[in-house]
Amino acid sequence: MKDNKTIYEQLGGTYREENGSLVPDVELPEQKPIGKYGRMHLDYLKQHRRGRYSALLGEGRLNAYLADVDEQAHEMLTSLTVELAKNQGIDEHLKVTDQMRWVQMMNNVNSQAEEIVLKEIVFPCQAEEKAIDELLFELQKGEDSVTNKGYIEFSDVETELTKSK
Repeated sequence: MKDNKTIYEQLGGTYREENGSLVPDVELPEQKPIGKYGRMHLDYLKQHRRGRYSALLGEGRLNAYLADVDEQAHEMLTSLTVELAKNQGIDEHLKVTDQMRWVQMMNNVNSQAEEIVLKEIVFPCQAEEKAIDELLFELQKGEDSVTNKGYIEFSDVETELTKSK
């Protein structure tokens, strides 16, 4: 006699009956909250790293990954803000003596720290992408200016590779 179990049942899945229909008993894993930087990184993945986004989504690790990115960004933002404020001499004495100057300087420090966090954690490869785009643009123009900027010719790379073998 042939076993008429579905693949889902063969893998250990069960069903429950709702309104006369069998519905699979599936529960989503616990979802961690995603903050500002996690959502920004999600948009970045969707627009620029579609393969990585699809892989994380398919493996069910997207939410945990984004929560981790958000946590790293907040930790880096906090430590950078403290370090930059200390380096610029922003302290409680300044806060007491010249409150408006303290607010101005702290806003500046926060902006600097956030810019660093965005470049290094949230949008990590945009600087590299910009450099590659500029190189491709120069190559499409067909000028020799690419080699004059210190870039290596492909023939030079091939020559070096054949020498090393």
